[in-house]
Amino acid sequence: MLPHAGVYVTIRANRNKKACSSMRLALFLLALLATTTAHALTRAEVESIVQSYIATHGNEILQSIITAQEAQKAATAKEIIRPHNPTSGPATAPITIVEFSEFECPFCQRVQANLKPVRDRYGTRIRWVYKHFPLEFHAKAKPAALAAQAAHNQGKFWEFAAKIWPRQNYLSEQLLVEIAKELKLDMAKFNADRASPAAQKALAQDIADGKKAGVQGTPFFLINGTPLSGAQPTEAFVEIIEAELAKHNKAEK
Repeated sequence: MLPHAGVYVTIRANRNKKACSSMRLALFLLALLATTTAHALTRAEVESIVQSYIATHGNEILQSIITAQEAQKAATAKEIIRPHNPTSGPATAPITIVEFSEFECPFCQRVQANLKPVRDRYGTRIRWVYKHFPLEFHAKAKPAALAAQAAHNQGKFWEFAAKIWPRQNYLSEQLLVEIAKELKLDMAKFNADRASPAAQKALAQDIADGKKAGVQGTPFFLINGTPLSGAQPTEAFVEIIEAELAKHNKAEK
């Protein structure tokens, strides 16, 4: 217990070597207050103390902030992966890419060609998660999302999506049924599932998750929590993935 002006403050120091620098700063200031003269410190004196500490430990503070931000990004990305979301790749993969997309958006269709080299290059090092984010001004996007979700219930989401993209210009009820038949889906189940409250709930959850993640348009990606918006070239994905893999490999050592 440290006495100062009749106030007792209990300090519980974190002995972990990776303790947050802000905690170390607080402990430093408390220790100083406990050993200083009885007079109250002036604003100028406090500012001087803080500036001195930052000058000495600035890199530690910056690293702590970066570490906290990275942890928050990863936590946010993990939180929005739901049981109903189609995924491919192992859950233990060092890279998780969450894709917010919709089937009527021309940019979502365009980016698919840029994503294939990413999948081919990194294989099982990536866990891919798809989340629906139909834009309000695309009337055909929501029915397509519900149909794809129904196909997912029969283990055919990725195949269903792969057949939609090249025929996006012909997106319609007729096309959705045609693709379902091509994949030999149970049509009674397909039709029931896409009209079900569960499908509507899943879609609403994806949209809410997208808004929480900062999605304003499609396509939108979270690569281990790092956002990437738009129909970006393959190189943009590779740059972020390589940086994330470097961090992963460093942490493994």
